[in-house]
Amino acid sequence: MLLDFVVIIPTYNEEKTISKTLQLIRNQKTRATFEIAVVDGGSTDRTVQIAKKYAKVFRSPRKGKAYQLNYAAAQINSKYLIFLDADTHIPNNYIDRIQSAFKKDPELWACSGHIFYTGVELKSYYFLILAQAMFDFSEFAFFHVIWFLLQRLPNARFKLLHKYYFFNLAMFIYYTFRQLFGSPEFSGSNICVRRTIFEEIGGFRQPPRLGVDWLFCHVLRHHIRKKGHGKMKLIHSLIVETNARHLSLKRAFERIKVSQGK
Repeated sequence: MLLDFVVIIPTYNEEKTISKTLQLIRNQKTRATFEIAVVDGGSTDRTVQIAKKYAKVFRSPRKGKAYQLNYAAAQINSKYLIFLDADTHIPNNYIDRIQSAFKKDPELWACSGHIFYTGVELKSYYFLILAQAMFDFSEFAFFHVIWFLLQRLPNARFKLLHKYYFFNLAMFIYYTFRQLFGSPEFSGSNICVRRTIFEEIGGFRQPPRLGVDWLFCHVLRHHIRKKGHGKMKLIHSLIVETNARHLSLKRAFERIKVSQGK
């Protein structure tokens, strides 16, 4: 039987986060057929033991996010692939929304939900965004209205007033403008793609340093331009929660440096 979706999660020592993520996937309200695949990169904690309660678990022959994702994608056949981080929490209509988007538009090759950061303190990031908001109030005020309306959606899980409010609003503005100017980008926390397209572009590639998700989007945009058709779209009204633990100014500058080198 060909599944509609396989949800793939790469892990490495994620015993503190994986259980909640998998529970939210299992609680999806959908008629779509799907399987959850956790692909581990050699965890030394209880990640694999916990994941086996909720999902099929594969042990990747190589450690590295791109290698793990590609390995798992080859193990279970499905029409569509959903890639989530081990600390990404999705609303209970996530799979239904993704399926609906793909069915409504045959030209839609890949999509993603908007990200809402939570978790650890953002430290210097937060103060930089706060300073930006003070100098560019009109832009933040305009997008605040849109952000507020998104929070009123029936399946919105998160509150508008949050300690990461300015940071999340800044990310909303960033991804919105990228899409408006024809260069959409997805966060690696949630990426959804048609399997046929995933296989056409050769799956994920492991960059020397950072940016598996950035490189995937870069290759996909190039493929769309080469073919002369196809779309990738960020669905702003579909919001997922992901942990901010991996964010830092150092990683941000490294990512910018990698981007400029492409």
